[in-house]
Amino acid sequence: HGNITDIGGENCSKRGVCWNTTGNPTVADSKSEVTDSFGVGAFTRPMTGLTPGQHYYVRAYAYNSAGYGYGSQVEFTTGEAPTVTTQAVSDIAPVTATGHGNITDIGGENCTKRGVCWNKAGNPTVADSKSEETGSFGTGAFERAMTGLMPGQLYYVRAYAYNSAGYGYGAQVEFTTKTYYATGYIGDVIDCTDLIKTYDRLEWTEEIPDPGQAIEIKIRSSPDQSTWTVWEVIYSSPCTSFGTPVQRYLEWVATLTTEQGTPKLKDLVFSWTKKVE
Repeated sequence: HGNITDIGGENCSKRGVCWNTTGNPTVADSKSEVTDSFGVGAFTRPMTGLTPGQHYYVRAYAYNSAGYGYGSQVEFTTGEAPTVTTQAVSDIAPVTATGHGNITDIGGENCTKRGVCWNKAGNPTVADSKSEETGSFGTGAFERAMTGLMPGQLYYVRAYAYNSAGYGYGAQVEFTTKTYYATGYIGDVIDCTDLIKTYDRLEWTEEIPDPGQAIEIKIRSSPDQSTWTVWEVIYSSPCTSFGTPVQRYLEWVATLTTEQGTPKLKDLVFSWTKKVE
């Protein structure tokens, strides 16, 4: 901001502000100037290309044929982008999760945006998927819902905040969404810890060409693979009712009865869904 208080006998042909980082700036330094025919009065000029967190010295000026007239020097420090940390993701589900961040330094002015951003490649920015809110935010923790995720996918996440100096990002954290299903073959032991759904369900696809063949499926479960429930026979796919609640680990076997004997099957693929407790 400047003010021409005396034109010195003729209108001024230039007016503006100049600045530097060392003091007593002149038009040989950075400047923002406009040309025309100016009388007395106040004016403003935008200052661009500044560095965040930098101390500057500024003088207003005007010019006529007799030369430049400068105002007294003022000084200021530019703001900085906010400082943000990223916390671990919580409430991880197959297609949703909750991201967490903390604004530890606003950088000189309240933030107008804060949120979390994520992608599958690493170092996400606001150009990637994001969950954001706008307002006037000081320091403090926040959380944002993350939606539209894919089950069983590794994601990279950063919290961020924004002020007029730019975006500040927290460090990257990562997490993997949970899955709805575990798949395996006869005889596999499946860890059901990360499976989520609203019911117990076991289903399989028979890859037996002869419809006359009879199949018997048996399952059992265990909290630690040292003690197991008794084998339970199930016959139809899908099966959603079990005599014993399924625990962390699930194992299954199958036999196929034919005229030639009773071999163990290895060509049935199963999907298992754990009940939400």
